[in-house]
Amino acid sequence: MKLRKVTEGVLNDHNNKQIITILFYFLISMPFLPLAAYPVINPTQTVILEKQQRDLKKNLMPSLKFVSIDRQPIAPEQAGSSDDSLCLVIKQVKLINIDAFPNAGRLIQWAKQAQGNCLDEKGLSSLRGTLQWQLVVDGYITSHVTFTEDSYVDGTLFLTLIPGRLVSIEQP
Repeated sequence: MKLRKVTEGVLNDHNNKQIITILFYFLISMPFLPLAAYPVINPTQTVILEKQQRDLKKNLMPSLKFVSIDRQPIAPEQAGSSDDSLCLVIKQVKLINIDAFPNAGRLIQWAKQAQGNCLDEKGLSSLRGTLQWQLVVDGYITSHVTFTEDSYVDGTLFLTLIPGRLVSIEQP
């Protein structure tokens, strides 16, 4: 009985218009209401996650091994039997085919880090690997960085960027 008495007042025509009007305004104002749920952030957990992210980034990026530019390249007769001490003084790094990559800014930054340094074989390999890694990070997984026969001329290191192409993607 009580249920009927409560619903009788709601069901009359006057109340329906008010309810519909209220619902209409609520529907219109919904896009402006912030309905996103945000997690509670634990500061210690944030610090741990940021440290893990930095460590992961350091592990993924090989460090460039530089020798001070004050040293001159050692001639083979001066080095004796050890070829590990040879290095190339890099005055400038030029990236060939850089126009094929719209996100070239990061590649250029990595290349500029080598300028003004003396790189040995490991340093050159590390520079190539770092540029290759940056291509992958930028989404160019089929592209690669390579040295050519005339990659080093008068202090200028030329690195060739070869854009990769996908012919097709097949699903098994």
